[in-house]
Amino acid sequence: MSARLSAEIAEAFCTEGSVLSCVPMGNGHINKTFLLTTDKARYTLQKINDKVFPDVEKMMSNVVKVTRHIAEKRFTVSPVPTKDGRYFYKDKTGGFYRLMTFCDGKVCEKVTSAQEMYLVGKGFGRFQADLNDFSEELFTVIENFHDTSARLKRFLSIYENGSDRKEKVADLCKEYSEFFFLAPLICRPLSEGRIPERVTHNDTKINNLVLDEKTDEPVCVIDLDTVMKGSLLYDFGDAVRSGGTTAAEDEKDLEKIEFSLSYFEAFCQGFLSETKDSITSSERELLSLSPMVMTFECGLRFLTDYLEGDVYFPVSYPEHNLVRAAAQMALLKDMERKKKQTEKIINGFFAR
Repeated sequence: MSARLSAEIAEAFCTEGSVLSCVPMGNGHINKTFLLTTDKARYTLQKINDKVFPDVEKMMSNVVKVTRHIAEKRFTVSPVPTKDGRYFYKDKTGGFYRLMTFCDGKVCEKVTSAQEMYLVGKGFGRFQADLNDFSEELFTVIENFHDTSARLKRFLSIYENGSDRKEKVADLCKEYSEFFFLAPLICRPLSEGRIPERVTHNDTKINNLVLDEKTDEPVCVIDLDTVMKGSLLYDFGDAVRSGGTTAAEDEKDLEKIEFSLSYFEAFCQGFLSETKDSITSSERELLSLSPMVMTFECGLRFLTDYLEGDVYFPVSYPEHNLVRAAAQMALLKDMERKKKQTEKIINGFFAR
């Protein structure tokens, strides 16, 4: 980002001090993120992808409400208002920006120990617990975001209507078809009221949690764009999917992809230490399956995007989304092989 543009954006917000630098930060799929440094403070500046989030005002309304609620209990990042009282800025070219207070600490791009996975679980569990008494209304910022059945319906429509890449994915699509039964396992009981609707993050990748540099304790959850009503199972399952393997999300060597039971048990210990007493019996029954559902959904999204020509997830090479989809399938298969062990682990925690 140019010095001129960063200064223009900083001038629009209620920042402290004069801008010293604005440099790229992180590796998120959707928004462009920068570290904005002034002579008095640091901030996280993001250019919002308004194709993914078409109503920026509603999205930021959710972020403001949720962070204010958490801030009454503990530290969290907070949106910085503009000088005209809004929480986003629209530049002359139509680009949308938001500014957040900066959180010192580190993020995990890949879990390296069971202890680290325990802390990730504790951090996301605490986020859920802090919002257990949240009572304000929230907007739906992305329709059907974790409606896995709707994701499957879209995938089938795109596949059946043809794609230049259809032949390349035929074998992988057949593998995914064996797991179609997973699609309604969370979204159906949620829509029918059989599991509770809660405030959820909805994007609990492990790098969306900041840990203390010295103690490794969870500091706060970040990237709150997708905060809205949903199921606790989304957050539990996606965090396990993201951190429950030592392999990268786009690992090409499928032999390296393994679902770690020790990481799973450590995550459960951390997450349930914060949430166990509030989890309902209907949620408990689906906890062990939720990582499979979220892994299936994530892989299906990569596969769908590949068929559509890579219009959603940024890619580094032409087959990137296909590699991601294959990696998620390898992880999903190992989760299925270890399903009885995961059930036993969860039952053990609730029997204590």
